Amino acid sequence: QFGGNLSGPIISKKASFFVDFDRRQVEDNDIINATILDPNLNITPFNLAVLTPQTRTTFSPRFDYALNANNTIVGRYSYTRSERENAGIGDFNLLSRAYNNSTTQHSFQLTETAILAPTVINETRFQFVRSLREQEGDNSIPTIRVLDSFTGGGSAIGLSFNRETRWELANNTSWALSAHSLKFGVRLRGISLKDVSSNNFAGTFTFAGGV
Repeated sequence: QFGGNLSGPIISKKASFFVDFDRRQVEDNDIINATILDPNLNITPFNLAVLTPQTRTTFSPRFDYALNANNTIVGRYSYTRSERENAGIGDFNLLSRAYNNSTTQHSFQLTETAILAPTVINETRFQFVRSLREQEGDNSIPTIRVLDSFTGGGSAIGLSFNRETRWELANNTSWALSAHSLKFGVRLRGISLKDVSSNNFAGTFTFAGGV
């Protein structure tokens, strides 16, 4: 795991930036412990260790800018991506069952803060988020499951994904009234969602097994 951040002024007392980066890599593995038939149709144990690497990357810059003494703008962007290879294997599940999955998210935020009076602050915020979750395996052939022995054939997952887009616009005003405070505002939100799942499209054949 490694990462770091960097910050500093762009224009003295006017604009500044902050950037953060992080990367994590995990070289893990899963163990297949199954019982299969060899080319001569003899029952034989099958053991295999398979690498299932995982990675996660995040990148997030921020920009602050003072328009004047009473108005400031803050812009943020965030990128996150997680990946895993050879998911879905281990125990009785053979290597042909493997599939890869990933998650990616982009997020953008823009905030404008205005001091309208010594006791009144107005904030306008816009946010846009796009997320994508994907799973990809070979489900072109049926899954073969022999109870207490092995599960082979194709992956249960073909090409599946979930794509989501969200946006939000909000305006809030805070007013300090002596020992009390009042906050009011309005918010608009929208969302678009597309979901595709092709799980088990080639079917599954299950047989009695065991030794």
